[in-house]
Amino acid sequence: MLDRVTTFPMLEGPTMDTDIHAMGFTLTPALRDAVESRAQALRLRLPGRLGALSVRLFDVNGTRGGPDKGCLVHARLARRGTSVVATEVDEDLYRAIERAFDKLQRGARAAIERGRAGRRSALAGAAVRHEPASSGVPLMMEPAPGVAVVAVPP
Repeated sequence: MLDRVTTFPMLEGPTMDTDIHAMGFTLTPALRDAVESRAQALRLRLPGRLGALSVRLFDVNGTRGGPDKGCLVHARLARRGTSVVATEVDEDLYRAIERAFDKLQRGARAAIERGRAGRRSALAGAAVRHEPASSGVPLMMEPAPGVAVVAVPP
């Protein structure tokens, strides 16, 4: 059986948009409103910091049935080339949406702070070390469970 996907793109500003997909079930107006209100609240808390926002709502158990529903939120930070991804699974999809957006906000703030700290160090003349000398792997702070921060090429 194919998953049903419903998409509701909307514009929130000159460069900001939200793309909502429900996979495995129909996206109801109530779910769409819940996602839109959380997206709007996030943009108000991080003005000018967010680019495109993508939300995926899914049924973890698929056609087998079961109570677990999930929400994955992906945000591209404006002018940074960084993406932040947060996910949450819960019996209550509305609670999963709320928690995923909370994680995303924490991850975005941490990514923004890391960028500020790097610029401050560079401006102060301190050497900013982005990679270990031997491994060649970028240093990253350990994100909270369910949150990923990745550099995305432009």
